Amino acid sequence: TGHSQGGAQALVAAVIFWQFKPTVITFGQPATLVEACPYVISENFYRFVNFKSTGFDCIPFLPNAFEEDVHVGYYLITGGDPNPGAMKYMGFNLDYDHDIPDRYKLKNMYAIAPNHSMASYNERINDLILEKSFGIGGFLNGSFCDDINDFCESGNCQSRYCQPNESKLCIPDSCKKDSDCVSGSCISNACALGPGQVAPGCPCNISSDCVSKECKFYWGGKACSQQNNLRAGQTLSY
Repeated sequence: TGHSQGGAQALVAAVIFWQFKPTVITFGQPATLVEACPYVISENFYRFVNFKSTGFDCIPFLPNAFEEDVHVGYYLITGGDPNPGAMKYMGFNLDYDHDIPDRYKLKNMYAIAPNHSMASYNERINDLILEKSFGIGGFLNGSFCDDINDFCESGNCQSRYCQPNESKLCIPDSCKKDSDCVSGSCISNACALGPGQVAPGCPCNISSDCVSKECKFYWGGKACSQQNNLRAGQTLSY
């Protein structure tokens, strides 16, 4: 096992001792090999990349911005703010930028400390251990996903949080009454989880509809604000 540069060293050690068929687990490891080689048994490699409400751990992406290094093995993203207990399996032997928006590759340098530290990874792993069993099909409803649908188990990321796919939440003029919505709640002609649970940026009537506790007028209508430096843990509880 290894974290950051230690993960890269673990990968190199696995190449050196390939005949023992070692299993390698890394956290926040930068891309290490110039190209895959016959001494790498990819099926024995597992790499974890942190994703929090402040962004990605950017270290696994950095070498590829300047070189042609590649990643190997099973690629798993740990996330779940504020609902840990699941991961997203991205694929096998995938390069660094698979399904990752361009803005994350080098633009979240400020997030190195909170997202890259081993303490941050320990927090994620401990959460998963406490769950005893967990899925790898995506983050749970209510978890931070930014705007990446693929990160959600439901496949539906709206207003930066995973939401039930069948609810079709936050879509203007999608309902006229509560019975029109799978969620059973129609607020300002848009399906919602219910009063007090309307996500930032979604239609609202009054401030008490909103997680942020503020419904403001914007161009085109009223919507819940994103004021007060809203934390992930304050939104969309399921």
